[in-house]
Formats: sequence, structure tokens, C-alpha cells
Amino acid sequence: MGYWLDGSNAGLSALVAGSDGATLTLRDPPAYPVAAGALVELLEGCDRLFDTCRNRFSNVDNFRGEPYLPGNDLLTRYGTGG
Repeated sequence: MGYWLDGSNAGLSALVAGSDGATLTLRDPPAYPVAAGALVELLEGCDRLFDTCRNRFSNVDNFRGEPYLPGNDLLTRYGTGG
């Protein structure tokens, strides 16, 4: 997520689709033309997956989910009675 701090888009937000070094790709074009040097605050988001928490943020100790619980499909399984 990016928040425009100045320029024509000041106060607006934009979703970031990707980045590659110094190049930033937005999901949708900005509402107004962007002047060179316009400031944007970027916030790195979280998709709330255990792998993201572990690999990107190295923050497994603070992960508040339960990644190893079986899913609802476990409740629908039954034995074959063999």
C-alpha cells in the first residue's frame, strides 16, 4: 500500500502490484499525473500466511494463527469400515 504525501495525489492511497529495485508498479494508475520527486509512504503488507510471516518478516514467534490445525475437510472424512 502506498500513501501519497504531496503533489496532486496527496492524501490518496494506491495498491502496489510489485517492485523491482527502484521501479514501483501500481495496481491502478494514479488519479492525477505524478510529478518527479513526489513523496509516497510505502507500507509492506501481510497476507496473514504462516510462510510469509516466517520467510519475509522472520516473525514466527508473533504469528497469531494456527498453521498446523487440520482443515474442515478432516471433519468430513470417514472410515471405509474395512
